[in-house]
Amino acid sequence: MHYYYAHKITDDVAILSESEVQHITKSMRMHDGDEIWVLDGKGSKMRCRLQVKGKKEVVAWIQERIVEPVNQVRLHLAIAPTKNPGRLEWLVEKVTELGVGQITFLNTGRSERTKINLDRIRKIAISALKQSGNSYLPVISDVTSLDHFFRLISLPVHRFIAHCQSDNLPLLTKILTADEEAVVMIGPEGDFTTNEIAEATLAGFRPISLGKLRLRTETAGIFVTSMVAILNKF
Repeated sequence: MHYYYAHKITDDVAILSESEVQHITKSMRMHDGDEIWVLDGKGSKMRCRLQVKGKKEVVAWIQERIVEPVNQVRLHLAIAPTKNPGRLEWLVEKVTELGVGQITFLNTGRSERTKINLDRIRKIAISALKQSGNSYLPVISDVTSLDHFFRLISLPVHRFIAHCQSDNLPLLTKILTADEEAVVMIGPEGDFTTNEIAEATLAGFRPISLGKLRLRTETAGIFVTSMVAILNKF
């Protein structure tokens, strides 16, 4: 099943973007009366009937709406952006497909990138949402400092920071159980500094290991998201 994305819902109409309209009329060559499934990224899957008024104007009338309950097991992935934008975009695509709830990009002492194209990142997340059929689009925040991140009141109780600075750290798989909302911090290629780890610990983050292998930043992010998804049988 192919999904489309509606950035706004008005009464009984799903408002589609210009790019979605072009895809419907030019690529898919759909006509009046055809049905499509639309996601709003906020929990709704909608069966819509098309009213095609031209190549640039399509009305998607909502015929049926299925509302998925809010998933309380939401992973907040806090991760340093990769130097290579392609790897960053790949990360966002894959963790969105796997059901990550929120992504915050961190500006750390060893970060290789301090600015991102947030509009493009969100478009990639929308594309991944349509690919996977997830009902909820992750909340994606721009690059933020660690000080600001630690002060966020929305951070869940279960907080972890993955790093390679110490031996014998507990594995995330050994301490995270099903049905728990959690936030996991992933550092840049050079890892977090000793001071950053200490600050995170004071902010209630428990140091953890992701295993014996040293993973690239984007690999670690996907690994953690996959782990949480498997743990909760998504």
